Amino acid sequence: MPGWLWVAIGGATGAVCRHAVNHITAGEKGALIATLLVNVGGCFLIGFFAHWFSTQASGFWPAHARLLLATGFCGAFTTMSALALETYHLWDDGQPMASIGYLVANGALSVLALVVGLAAARSVLA
Repeated sequence: MPGWLWVAIGGATGAVCRHAVNHITAGEKGALIATLLVNVGGCFLIGFFAHWFSTQASGFWPAHARLLLATGFCGAFTTMSALALETYHLWDDGQPMASIGYLVANGALSVLALVVGLAAARSVLA
């Protein structure tokens, strides 16, 4: 199967999961919560996948799993463009501290989630 098709399948799945998180967290502050959840969750997953892929020597996973899971799924699931827009809206609405806090929380928790994802993969796949 061509690489672009793996990306398309992963991307469609990631986009549907992203929509599900939006739906579950619907409400006044739902968009902010949804973006935080998918960014942190997506960073955890890509950390987990990065370790998984780096420990696989050959076969199906290295060639196609990166396209399916990292590029496709995580790429469509995470929402850095939404993060930028929501951060701007908080600032523009006269909430500069909330804007900065939201941006820092997304960045710090996402990096932490990536590190935990790597550690989880090392533990599970050891």
